[in-house]
Amino acid sequence: SLARGTAGALKAVGYYPDGTSADLTSQVEWTTLDSGVQLGEEGEVQAESPGPVIVQAHLDGLFANATVSVTEAAL
Repeated sequence: SLARGTAGALKAVGYYPDGTSADLTSQVEWTTLDSGVQLGEEGEVQAESPGPVIVQAHLDGLFANATVSVTEAAL
């Protein structure tokens, strides 16, 4: 989760049939239809409005979802 007004980062990892994996964070296209976060380059997330936000990572016709929980900032 992220507090409102803070930033974080998402990571995309590909897992292959031969048992290997690769960091795909810089290769995927990150999207969201929710105004609760702003997306930057390479999975950067800026928390804007409290609530759950679904972010999708797209690459070569495949996609994965991640839920980011934005909470009120602690005073």
